[in-house]
Amino acid sequence: MTLHFSRCLLFRSTHLDHPSRPAPMTDSQDAPIAAANAILGLGRPANGRRETGPGAAAGLDARRCSPEGAGGGVSGCAARSSAVTMSIMSYNGGAVMAMKGKNCVAIAADRRFGIQAQMVTTDFQKIFPMGDRLYIGLAGLATDVQTVAQRLKFRLNLYELKEGRQIKPQTFMSMVSNLLYERRFGPYYTEPVIAGLDPITYEPFICSLDLIGCPMITDDFVVSGTCSEQMYGMCESLWEPDMEPDHLFETISQAMLNAVDRDAVSGMGVVVHIIEKDKITTRTLKARMD
Repeated sequence: MTLHFSRCLLFRSTHLDHPSRPAPMTDSQDAPIAAANAILGLGRPANGRRETGPGAAAGLDARRCSPEGAGGGVSGCAARSSAVTMSIMSYNGGAVMAMKGKNCVAIAADRRFGIQAQMVTTDFQKIFPMGDRLYIGLAGLATDVQTVAQRLKFRLNLYELKEGRQIKPQTFMSMVSNLLYERRFGPYYTEPVIAGLDPITYEPFICSLDLIGCPMITDDFVVSGTCSEQMYGMCESLWEPDMEPDHLFETISQAMLNAVDRDAVSGMGVVVHIIEKDKITTRTLKARMD
């Protein structure tokens, strides 16, 4: 609607300024343009002519950004800036975390699926098994979460058929990085977290990647999602080196529950996987539902 009105205004200005154009429209013909200008918060200058060129565009922005041009209250500039700065990564929300312990790793994610502040379901899967002792957690746009998980499972099956062995976590990280970097000009809006044990040495491994596939390997913890700052704060306060599986479960559970309680678009329960040499323990935690 706004684009249509702007074109009407530009057409009217061209007829006024160009001597070879036909005569200006009458007042009755000019009524729709006047109504459009009223909606946009514009008025006719005192000299009866409209301004054109860069100065007119600047004046248009100034009038739109004024409280009067925005209809009072919050200015039009503030409304436009808030719409522009909204990240698609926070559209569905979500939080994923991984921690390293002594001969074990843990990965956890919230269960909420929503559309901004609207909650849709409380059992959305964000952690996917990619091997006997290898998991990936995906936080971000829900459609891309499912797409990336399916494409990774497809490539992983081809790898295991060709190589005849299970993939190592470091190799799987390179596979994920390659998949994301292929789409760097139109990326998948998800930031993966990988946690697992080496299939031969059982060495713990955790890492995270950004949406174009840049990996970050750490020896303590990694986080991803809309409440990353809250998760970083909790992990830095609670994490300790060489934690046993039970201690690791308690630490990652407390960190996740306290972090998602401070974020409006994540939470509604937490799923925790504790990956050890001989077993994998999965627990579902209750959280605040408001």
